[in-house]
Amino acid sequence: METRDKKEWVCVFVEGTILDDKHRLNLPNQGFDRPDFVKKDRPVVGAAETLDKIAKKYKIFYLSTREPKLHEITKQWITEHGFPEGEVYFGETLEERLELVRRLKTEKNIVAGIGDRWDDNLLHLEIGCLSIILKEYEGDWKTVEKYLLV
Repeated sequence: METRDKKEWVCVFVEGTILDDKHRLNLPNQGFDRPDFVKKDRPVVGAAETLDKIAKKYKIFYLSTREPKLHEITKQWITEHGFPEGEVYFGETLEERLELVRRLKTEKNIVAGIGDRWDDNLLHLEIGCLSIILKEYEGDWKTVEKYLLV
């Protein structure tokens, strides 16, 4: 029988929540599969600083919708932009992400999820945790602190 991790975890969605990729929205095919464009993505203001504070109290893992060829560059991006260390999981479709969080909730004590879309909220409901949904590309990270750093 698997033992659930007793540490408390926070799930953080990457695209739109901590990563601003809107500079690519008008490009053909939006450049989502091109590493040279991905490297130019910027962090959402306040995200890294707030997650650093949260990482002092909780373990963090990241969830991304990127395709397999972008997994390593995504992990590098997270590190290079000063985000706290954390596991990074990938699921291109909502179904893949739902299957992933079903497995993760048996392994981790996930207490909160931070995202920017309605389907992020669906994942949080599947986990059974606090769901914090921020405005895409410009999240109110002070609100996140209010709920997680009381």
